[in-house]
Amino acid sequence: MKAADGLSKPACKQRDDEPVADFLVRLTRVHTDHCGIDAPAQRAVGPGEVGAWEAHLRNSFLMNMRKDISDLIRKNCIGYSRAPLSTIEEHAKHHETILGKKDAKRERQRADTTHQAMLTMLRTQVKAVLPEVTDKPLHTHQPGDWVLIKDFRRKRWSQPRWRGPFQVLLTTQNRMALDMLLAKEGGVCSMMGDHCCTYIPPSDAPGGNISMALDHM
Repeated sequence: MKAADGLSKPACKQRDDEPVADFLVRLTRVHTDHCGIDAPAQRAVGPGEVGAWEAHLRNSFLMNMRKDISDLIRKNCIGYSRAPLSTIEEHAKHHETILGKKDAKRERQRADTTHQAMLTMLRTQVKAVLPEVTDKPLHTHQPGDWVLIKDFRRKRWSQPRWRGPFQVLLTTQNRMALDMLLAKEGGVCSMMGDHCCTYIPPSDAPGGNISMALDHM
């Protein structure tokens, strides 16, 4: 940037993540070293007390701060071009706070939108693998039937694939209460279709002997 006296000075722009107060300290140091005007003992209190050194620093401060803050000062601060540096600094800090709150609000809204999108995607993925809701029973077993339970704890092919037989005592849409060794093992089997249990025909049905059914498992 150029000073009013025509001497070149190092560029000193406010960084996006730099607070206004820190930027002014840094700018003041550069301005003092390169403007060629002696710094006053203290800053001006009113417009009539602003000297050349402070006027140059004020103008440089306005030109090189973040544009969104500078635009708000020029719009809302009456007489900013003649105001002392302290007034411009006060306005800059105020607008920086307001803009920071707006940025934080936008960031929260963006995070909420992302969160809702992820939840929607997860719901869609979960719904895709869940069985459809239906009023029909998920199994055909009835109280009194005999069933075998698939043993999901089986670790070797040589181990039995099925446990039982157990007698069905009570059924709901997707569960069966079984006579499992006098309820020693809990006696409730969750059903997903017929994946968990296999039906054994009653003894009075054709070929319905339980032992014959077991032989074919």
